Amino acid sequence: MSQPRLQPQAPSEPGGGGGGGSGARGAYLESEELAAMGAAALLDISEQQTRSDAHLSGEAAAELADLVGRMRGYESQSFDPVDSRLETIKRAATPARELRNQERLRWALSALIGAAMGVIAFLVNVGIRGLLRAKFGSVRALIEPGSSAFLVPFLVYVAWAVGLSAAAGCLVSFVEPLAAGSGIPELKTYLNGVQLPRLLRLHTLVAKLIGIMFTIGGGLIAGKEGPFVHGGGIVGSGLSQMASVSLGWSARSLRHFRDRVSHRDFTAIGTAAGVASAFNAPIGGVLFAIEEGASFYSSTLLWRGFLATSTAVVSIQLLERLTELFVEPASFVNEKLGVHRDFGLYSDQQAKLSQHFWWFIWETPIFALMGVAGGLFGVFFVRLNLLVMAWRRKHVPPTSPLRRLLEVVIIALATATVVFMLSYVSPCREKPEYLLPGSNCTDFFNPVDTEAFTIDRSIADEYFPTLWCEQDEYSVFGQLLLVPLAHALKFLLHLSETQAAACLTGPSEDADMLKFNFSA
Repeated sequence: MSQPRLQPQAPSEPGGGGGGGSGARGAYLESEELAAMGAAALLDISEQQTRSDAHLSGEAAAELADLVGRMRGYESQSFDPVDSRLETIKRAATPARELRNQERLRWALSALIGAAMGVIAFLVNVGIRGLLRAKFGSVRALIEPGSSAFLVPFLVYVAWAVGLSAAAGCLVSFVEPLAAGSGIPELKTYLNGVQLPRLLRLHTLVAKLIGIMFTIGGGLIAGKEGPFVHGGGIVGSGLSQMASVSLGWSARSLRHFRDRVSHRDFTAIGTAAGVASAFNAPIGGVLFAIEEGASFYSSTLLWRGFLATSTAVVSIQLLERLTELFVEPASFVNEKLGVHRDFGLYSDQQAKLSQHFWWFIWETPIFALMGVAGGLFGVFFVRLNLLVMAWRRKHVPPTSPLRRLLEVVIIALATATVVFMLSYVSPCREKPEYLLPGSNCTDFFNPVDTEAFTIDRSIADEYFPTLWCEQDEYSVFGQLLLVPLAHALKFLLHLSETQAAACLTGPSEDADMLKFNFSA
């Protein structure tokens, strides 16, 4: 049975008549009425929902308005190469010699960025070591072995911690807010196409570096990686542009790389040099820039980044050893480079770990449970961190510098109090026999070369602090808390790595390795 065909109705002209026009007009009015009824129903539902959740929509609207207001201060940018007829003509008209010179200049700038970041990292390391040496030296000078003196050393330690931390807090609260934090999220944001005002300014670099020196010197739990990444990005940006807004300076003759693509590439190279400077790891710096930094990375940029990271590490090594010229200039030529690093990796034959640590097959389930517990703790930590950050955004906003400074002071005071109290109530243990006066190892270990400076102190005093214990004992908690963070981590990694009992009969290979472990 065939279905009747529906013929389309022609719309009626204004003022026209006829059955066709009347039917079309009726259908149109019917659809219009249905649409109006549907819109009225939706509006009614919307009004009811608005009345029931008025407070929620008000908060959401305020949050959206705040977000839009903050977004007005940022500008997105395209890193795609310009592909136009004019650009094609311009490239074709550029002499081949000039193109080769520009390529050589790119490589030279990459090496210059690495060298500059190496010098900056060296100066920051020297500043941190000086602050830590002054702080711990002044506190330990007030502690007599076997005594119970508490108040004066505690006040001196807290004064150092709060004073240095407050100075760092003032820099990021009142001078340059963009110097706060690690700087890695901001650099990643820029490298992926969002322009942040003042992110790559010279005064941001100065505030960042001084802030991290005071932060670590004050005893806050912080590291150099993030600030060095941000600092490297600023160095790469400034040197590639040969200009500085903060200084009001611009080199008119060196304007080859002031396009957005070149600026992004050199900034990414700077971040790689920053990571390499923090860990003395040139390959690690390049991998960081590829994996965590720029979304736009080419093979040529990889090799120039590796040149920058290698130059940064070599610069630090040379500067660390050049400080020896003030003590013994003739030894610099034959000085071994590459031994000044934060952490070392040793084979089992060298470290003899299997002589101290081993495990049985029945312990495998225990290791699995430890892994599960570690994963659950990681989930808890991430969740707690999100809650803390949400609380800080609400109660300690960037628009309230006084609150931000007060937050730093409170955290520094709490950290210093906990560290000092745990060191004060720490149990005491006898120092290793091979480090006591009269053993065959004492003269071999004294003086010990720590970092780039020769310190006329034995390992027993440097890594086994007596503090409030008896003369031949050391503080267990103070060994890890009342020392620089780098020393504590070195001690945890190198603890029991070697057999030093051989020192009782004379210096040997084990003694050499023990000295190297504590000196590296």
